[in-house]
Amino acid sequence: MTGDHGTTTDTQNAHCDDNRHDIPNVTVHVMSDKGLQTFRGDSTDKYSVQDWIALIRTHVRKHGISVNDQAEEIMSHLMGKARDVVKIALRSDPEIDVKQKPQFIYDILLQYFSDASSCLPLADFYATLPRHKENPVDYWIRLNKAADRALEGLHRQGKQAQDMSGEITLMFVKHCPDPELSYTLKCKPIHEWTSRDVQLRIDDYQRELRASGGVTGAAQLKSHIAAVTSEQSSPPSASLAVSEQYHGPSPLSCLQA
Repeated sequence: MTGDHGTTTDTQNAHCDDNRHDIPNVTVHVMSDKGLQTFRGDSTDKYSVQDWIALIRTHVRKHGISVNDQAEEIMSHLMGKARDVVKIALRSDPEIDVKQKPQFIYDILLQYFSDASSCLPLADFYATLPRHKENPVDYWIRLNKAADRALEGLHRQGKQAQDMSGEITLMFVKHCPDPELSYTLKCKPIHEWTSRDVQLRIDDYQRELRASGGVTGAAQLKSHIAAVTSEQSSPPSASLAVSEQYHGPSPLSCLQA
């Protein structure tokens, strides 16, 4: 038993020695942290690379890890393909000093494992259209994430990042997947909408959706049209009042307002 234990200890020590020589200028010690998942760069990962980087950033800040020690800490939480990719990239360019700039490790991970792998990150953003039966909340979130990926892509290309909030707003107002909310957004010129305005409308949409028991705006609109159509004997003024009650003001009333 003692001999086996000694062999196991020697093997572990040898593995730790190998780790210390994995990356030039970086000594890697394998540390256990039950609160932070490792990132492998494959289908077993619980988080996307963007989410994992956000977690590791919080981790190093929470534990007060100095800039010079952050590369070591990051590497200790990489496994499999992700670890190999970073090791090879750093070994191929000895001028990269991750002890001074651990951001380089994040850049390598994003370059290889981000969904935004295109050389045209802005084009990818503008191609982000609503999916089949996607609700406005999910589309708004997906647009914002697409903008984050576009900014990351521009950063990797050494290009100046731009404020994407206006572009996110423009895309949402043009392509809002819910007919009722889209109708509301069309009541004023597209350039007058701000990101905050859209967020408030989305918040209202979510509250109304919960109040209606999860019925979508499209289903409500279809139900309201059927109800109005069935009231053929109603005077025109009454029908108009019912229509405005369910669908909001007419385009003409929007202009007058």
